[in-house]
Amino acid sequence: MGPVATAPPAKADFGIDDLIMNLFDPGSIAAAVDAASAAAAVAPADSVAAALDAASTVDPASSVAAALDAASTADPASSVAAAADPGQFDLSGLLALFGLTGNGTPDSTALADAFQQDVYQPVHTFIEDWINSPLGQSVDTDLNSMFQVPSQFCGLICDGAPGTEADPTGGDGGLLAGDGGAGWTSTEAAVAGGNGGDAGLIGDGGEGGAGGLGADGGNGGAGGEAMGNGGVGGAGGDGGIVNGSVVAAGNGGAGGSVGQNVTDTSALGNGGNGGAGGTGYTGTTGTTGTTAGAAGGTGGTGYAGGNGGAGGNGSTLIGYGGTGGAGGTGGVGGTGGAGANGDAGTPAGGAGGSGGTGGPGGLGGAGGYSGIGQAASGAAGATGATGAYGAPGGAYGTA
Repeated sequence: MGPVATAPPAKADFGIDDLIMNLFDPGSIAAAVDAASAAAAVAPADSVAAALDAASTVDPASSVAAALDAASTADPASSVAAAADPGQFDLSGLLALFGLTGNGTPDSTALADAFQQDVYQPVHTFIEDWINSPLGQSVDTDLNSMFQVPSQFCGLICDGAPGTEADPTGGDGGLLAGDGGAGWTSTEAAVAGGNGGDAGLIGDGGEGGAGGLGADGGNGGAGGEAMGNGGVGGAGGDGGIVNGSVVAAGNGGAGGSVGQNVTDTSALGNGGNGGAGGTGYTGTTGTTGTTAGAAGGTGGTGYAGGNGGAGGNGSTLIGYGGTGGAGGTGGVGGTGGAGANGDAGTPAGGAGGSGGTGGPGGLGGAGGYSGIGQAASGAAGATGATGAYGAPGGAYGTA
């Protein structure tokens, strides 16, 4: 019975360690030496003669023809594709490793939403929970006192202070982390709302404050320079009467954009939405009939609603622009004037005046831009309702 042959090693088991061991295997070295000895045993003259004999049997014409035939049957497109496509980079697969979804482009709505849900919002929530916790406040107070930062920031890690009547603009967030403070919401007629504060490296911009009667809303603050979202613009104040005069409705504030960092590369995040325009003031009441039986005057046209604020610009890499603010509703038309009472000469009382036409709605704000494109503009404000008819005048002789 002959010796049992050993199975060759599987190729899958061959690795770099096998290669190194083979280099120092005495059997391999001996086989190489034996092969070299066998090659040396061949006479040089015989080798040259054999080479000349082989060359003399080659037909040059047939070799050229064969080469031309092979070239004519080649597919240029497939050849170029094979040479130029050694393997495309699978961005979608890479994003999937981080729990993100996308269509393989640097910016898409799905990718921006996934980034917010899976990356930024968890980070932002952790930062805010830390800032507002007793331990975080204790540590951050000591940490912020140890470093001198530019005056516009509240410290290294902190949220900006909200605006006040004395200082309407919200304070900027921490240099490293923290949100900008909200702008002051105006309680004074004809006084605009304060702008929101800007974030530092990571955080959201502060919301703009709402405007007072007849005043514009404040702009939202800028998001963080690494990642963060722009603040929402403040709503415009409604139209009304200030110092005896009618004032137009205020416009909404613009949404804050994402931050720009020192590399001039857009931060990651979304632009803030624009603020809504204020509602237009009601039209004036029609005049009462002045002579017996005269009809009342038509009510005045309602005043226009304020325009919505523009949406902030989003990231050119991962994010989208803010939606423009909605235009304000136009003011209701004024009530028609009351008809005059009748008298002996004109017994019938006058008809009440027609109600005034509603005011036009404000224009919607333009959407912000990003790597995805321009976001949706805000909806135009609705036209105000027609005013009510005035009361008819009383007939002569009636109780």
